[in-house]
Amino acid sequence: MSSIRASDAATVWRGLVRNFALMIGLCWAVTALIVAIVVTATALSGDVTESLWLNTGSTQPRYFLLAIGVMLVALHLPVYVAHGTTRRLFVLVGAAFALAISAAFAVGIMIGFGLERTVFGWLGVLDQLIDPYPVQSLGDGLRGILSLTLLSLVYLCCGWLIGSIYYRYGAWTGTLMIPVAALPLFVTEAGLGQKYLGEWLAQEVGLSGLSYRAGLIVALGSAAVVLAVIYGINRAVPIRPRKI
Repeated sequence: MSSIRASDAATVWRGLVRNFALMIGLCWAVTALIVAIVVTATALSGDVTESLWLNTGSTQPRYFLLAIGVMLVALHLPVYVAHGTTRRLFVLVGAAFALAISAAFAVGIMIGFGLERTVFGWLGVLDQLIDPYPVQSLGDGLRGILSLTLLSLVYLCCGWLIGSIYYRYGAWTGTLMIPVAALPLFVTEAGLGQKYLGEWLAQEVGLSGLSYRAGLIVALGSAAVVLAVIYGINRAVPIRPRKI
């Protein structure tokens, strides 16, 4: 029985990777191209005062992950259940997929910082920055990967939760529940103190002095709570027939 479950899990995993690979590749290609053009043009003009990757390339991917989460249930769960995959297995493999893709996105964002810092160094504009460059050392990069992995995971899971509520309870309930489903996202932003939304939220709710370790605990707790709710909603969700 365990080998069958392992085989089913591998099938779901390969399917999710295959279905989202092109979309993810296009997302990063477009993001990298736009940011590269903006960074190069701005650097050559001599008007660089802050990290452009921080303001553009490092934030856009998390909203893309939110959209991926929304699509997980309506587009993929019915297909796999129709082919014999249990809802429980789909949620478990989906959670593993969410963690893997979140970690990959976090590494991609850190690579972007490294490339931008290298370009800034070549062009001699690092000294023009108002604030120190966001990533100064390997330790900064590793800490950034960990915090961004958890932040990205919460974004994707909140999207997954929104999609699950829409699929199970309908459009009216889904729309009304969006603020509640998105709340862990804002809690995580505030706990980690991410620029710029997270910093503002942290100041508003009194979390601006939270340590890095405490922020990670907040993010991990948020992800765990959202995944638990996702499992509860999806473990017995009726599969709707597709409208033609």
